[in-house]
Amino acid sequence: MCIVDTNGKITALSSGKTKVICTSESGKEKALQVIVNEKIETTVEENTDEDEYIFAHSDTELLTEADLENKDDFQLRLGLNEIYARHHCTFKTPEIADYFKSKSWYSADETLTSEMMNNHMSEYFNEIELKNISFIQAHR
Repeated sequence: MCIVDTNGKITALSSGKTKVICTSESGKEKALQVIVNEKIETTVEENTDEDEYIFAHSDTELLTEADLENKDDFQLRLGLNEIYARHHCTFKTPEIADYFKSKSWYSADETLTSEMMNNHMSEYFNEIELKNISFIQAHR
């Protein structure tokens, strides 16, 4: 569909839709959808389908009591694991693994487990994510 050079310039190759993963210097990833129309022009849309997430912005915004208010224990568990899933964590529990496999934004790294991430949390999570993990755990 497209080529993205080292400066971030997107060059269209053919028409259609594709997903581009942008990674910041700190390692934070953001999925963007690139739409190439028939005229070989490009537009970029941030992939923010709120229905795809329990807590859509838990990687960039601190969660509040109101965010957790009407969530049951299973939803809180998914919301907590969602933070891990954004970093490509692989899940052992079938219902959790299946849930994330159904999400368009999720891709698993078979070598990355939650145990590994928990042993080196500051290497995987930003400050907001660390606070949100603690916040959700305290409410479970």
